[in-house]
Amino acid sequence: MSAGRTSLISYPVAITLLVLCCLLLTAGVSHYSYYNTLSQLEQESHFKLNLYKKVVLSELKRHAYLPLMLSKDDQVLEFLHDSELKMKGQALNAHLESLSEGTDALNIYLMNPEGTTIATSNWQDKTSYLGVNYRYRPYFLNALAGQPGIFFAIGVTTKIPGLFLSHPVYLNDEVAGVVVVKVSMQPLEKLWAEQGAEKVFLTDANDIIFSSTESDWRFNALSSLTPSQRESLKADRKYLDYPIRSLPIREDSDVQDYRLIRIAEGPRKGKHYLWLTQALPNSPWKLHAMASAHGAREAAINAFFLGMLLSSLVGLLAYVLMKRKKVADRLREAHDLLEQRVESRTRELSESNLQLTYEIEQRQRAHEALRRAQDDLIQSSKLAALGQMSAGITHELNQPLSAIQTFARNGEKLVQRQRYDAAEENFSRIFALTSRMGEIINHLKTFGRKSRKRTESVDLVQCVENALLLVDHMSQRDQVEISFDVEKDASLVVTGDPVRLEQVFVNLLSNGIQALHSSDNPDKRMEISLKALAESAEVIIHDNGPGFDDQVLESIFDPFFTTKEVGEGMGLGLSIVYGILMEHNGEIDARNNKGAEIRVCLPLYQPPAVPLDNPAAEEINL
Repeated sequence: MSAGRTSLISYPVAITLLVLCCLLLTAGVSHYSYYNTLSQLEQESHFKLNLYKKVVLSELKRHAYLPLMLSKDDQVLEFLHDSELKMKGQALNAHLESLSEGTDALNIYLMNPEGTTIATSNWQDKTSYLGVNYRYRPYFLNALAGQPGIFFAIGVTTKIPGLFLSHPVYLNDEVAGVVVVKVSMQPLEKLWAEQGAEKVFLTDANDIIFSSTESDWRFNALSSLTPSQRESLKADRKYLDYPIRSLPIREDSDVQDYRLIRIAEGPRKGKHYLWLTQALPNSPWKLHAMASAHGAREAAINAFFLGMLLSSLVGLLAYVLMKRKKVADRLREAHDLLEQRVESRTRELSESNLQLTYEIEQRQRAHEALRRAQDDLIQSSKLAALGQMSAGITHELNQPLSAIQTFARNGEKLVQRQRYDAAEENFSRIFALTSRMGEIINHLKTFGRKSRKRTESVDLVQCVENALLLVDHMSQRDQVEISFDVEKDASLVVTGDPVRLEQVFVNLLSNGIQALHSSDNPDKRMEISLKALAESAEVIIHDNGPGFDDQVLESIFDPFFTTKEVGEGMGLGLSIVYGILMEHNGEIDARNNKGAEIRVCLPLYQPPAVPLDNPAAEEINL
């Protein structure tokens, strides 16, 4: 009897200990789930913060070119140099107004060394800057000291916030004025909002939010401002008289290794965020991203309740095992059945794996066939272009052939008459004509052959000139005047396949000539300009034709999209151009600019790096 009582007492104790272990395990799993979710959220937020940072730096770089360009503008320099031209400032105002309308700048204005605005793009508005002095603004003081300035503030005159970018204007090595461009931060905030659900914002040196995806947070400080900070803001009138308040941020001190905060909405209410911050290079600004930590808390709560449920189930299961030993037999049968199902499922997965392997091989073969078809399509496009140009090329060759025949007969007669000087001149003309014919034929052979997709340094100027030679008959036939402008002393050597790049420009030039041919403009002109950018070469092809329709611009690079009549084209030319440029890591875009304009960018050629033999030099380089 005592043995029975001992056995009955030990079972409840064992169940209790088992339940306690399950509860401890539940607490551990909940803790692990919480911190694991926070770790994943931090990694994702850090990645997005880097992305947001690149977007900010890209936007700043995109806008910085305009004040630099204006500081070298001829009209600005002439206006500052000649005092008599200051009486004709309306022309410069109109020029700045035109530039402002052609860009996304809010305002563009010019200040004299005393800080007074002497020309502005909003000269016709009620809130015109003309005659207003902004000497106290830091962007003016920086430019006056010879440094480009960047400054965010609320406009004193317009009351519109914006980013001010300034650049000094030099005359005779002295600062004769300051040109300023004001742009809006709303496009940047829109990009942030489109890329994620985080709260993204920028703060200045005083930790004041001046740009944010959360409109209610703008012009709020992350902490209380000191008296010196308020005096500094009052001096440069950065935020005018706007009441700068502090965000109700509460730090969560219970969580280590992560910066968790709560934006208070009441005594015990608020939203929890994981807060990441990065400083922008060469700037007192900081970029912040706050990701909602609700998911981590929810995961911990779910894990806790799931653990409680599992603990209850374990206790119940142990109680049932204690009362009915038959359950063990049933569980054993269920285990055997489960093993059978696992084995059956394993066989099914093995068969599915074999089928998947076969489908992958089929897909790889299909991909290779597609690649070969694409190469054949590009070659067919080139041959089709040669076919379209055949009539003009025949005319180009027939003219020199007829001239050669005439000069040869005349030369024969001149030799018979012993007029050797005249005969020598005829033979020189024959040599020049045959050289031109050979040049045309060699370019046709080069263009028509199938590319081996080699990568080498390509002279972009020579590439465009070769394309011009191939379409020369088309431009003469359709009376299209083509001008070719190359930036002086610019390095325009790119990396790529010369044959495929030549096909790009032949297609683009042919399309432009055909568009001009179908227009009613009697003065048909096409302008080609080449210049070097920081890391790429830019080619702009512009014509004075009718331009593109808005619907055409949306689908211009799609395969089989064409505006030509049936039978005149399949709509693959620009799609092939787009594919070739993507293979070369290039860019292409189309727009309307008093006619059609195509812009092509290709990376500049980078010579292979020479390995260093000196280990010390390698260490210094690292």
